[in-house]
Amino acid sequence: MKTRKPYPFVHEITDRHGHRRAYFRKRECPTVPLPLPIGSRAFVEAYQAALESAPHPVEGRTRQGPSPLSWASITPLATGQFLRHSLSGPIGTFSII
Repeated sequence: MKTRKPYPFVHEITDRHGHRRAYFRKRECPTVPLPLPIGSRAFVEAYQAALESAPHPVEGRTRQGPSPLSWASITPLATGQFLRHSLSGPIGTFSII
């Protein structure tokens, strides 16, 4: 059975100089450095502040909308334009986007 992390979204790393650092990292939120040691009063206060400032997800929405380039994969197929071009013809008769 997997054990839960006591503080979700907290990542502890050792930088290239050997110093330990803790960060609050949550998707679509800025990265917030947290004081060490984990579990200290200063850490818990900073962690709570970071949790409260994080945006809350909206119920029922998983994506913002269609991809900006989704039209590029659908448009040539929907118009039948791809049928008018010859793949085996001379170079330059078939152009890709």
